[in-house]
Amino acid sequence: MRATCRSCSQSAPNPDLALLVERHHGEAFLAEAAVPEVEVHPDPDVTWVVHPGLAWRNAGIMVRFSASSASRRLDTLVARYQKHGRGMAFWISPSATPDNVTQLLTARRLRCQKYFPAMVRHLRSVVPPRTFPSGLQIHRVTDVAVYSREPHPAIGPVTTPLRRQAFERLTALVLDPSGRTRGFVAWLDGKPRGAIEMFLGSDSAGIHGLSVLDGYEGRGIGSALIEHVCRDAAQAGARTMALLATTEGQRLYERRGFTEVARFGYWYRSFQRAC
Repeated sequence: MRATCRSCSQSAPNPDLALLVERHHGEAFLAEAAVPEVEVHPDPDVTWVVHPGLAWRNAGIMVRFSASSASRRLDTLVARYQKHGRGMAFWISPSATPDNVTQLLTARRLRCQKYFPAMVRHLRSVVPPRTFPSGLQIHRVTDVAVYSREPHPAIGPVTTPLRRQAFERLTALVLDPSGRTRGFVAWLDGKPRGAIEMFLGSDSAGIHGLSVLDGYEGRGIGSALIEHVCRDAAQAGARTMALLATTEGQRLYERRGFTEVARFGYWYRSFQRAC
């Protein structure tokens, strides 16, 4: 029987779409190979990344361990992340195996931080209209030098090692010749006020970060960014948009036509403190 996370685990109302979300994120993990110092492992039983950036990127997804190999494989990954010295995580979907995978994670001192809503929007669906701020402009990020002068809304001033890494990651991904990772920034009153990142996967597009500066929430900037990337993805041939939402973001995404299809557990262990 699978362990639960504060009674927040839910069965998937749509297993096929839950798998679509998971496969999309696995593909997005692989795209991180374009980023300097990122180590990507596309193993048959788990897609995992050793990342110098934000802690949640140091993670694995598409967990499909066999019952006979699960313990050994987990020990191998724990050892690599422990050597890295920061932290490690697994996104555990309803399709993760073996059945006792959460018990195996608990035995290795990973803890479920939360179950996140996996959501999908069919891009041909009609969504309620929304009034956007007058004068709002949304631009695709192509010249990252702009954001060394005007801080990128999702990164801020490049004054810390993590922000420097985030800036370098953005640079590498938006300049990648494949063009599959696309960043957009919303400008209002001549300043960047919000940002969104989209990845064009093989089977679905996906949103991988949405932020609006403090003081500018509730004005339609987030909705405008969502609609912009949905149009961009549809023009590129995508039929669906997938994402993993925060609790706060879920309400916004629901208003923009997204439906929850499952919950993914985020299991984490830090190696920077005794836990």
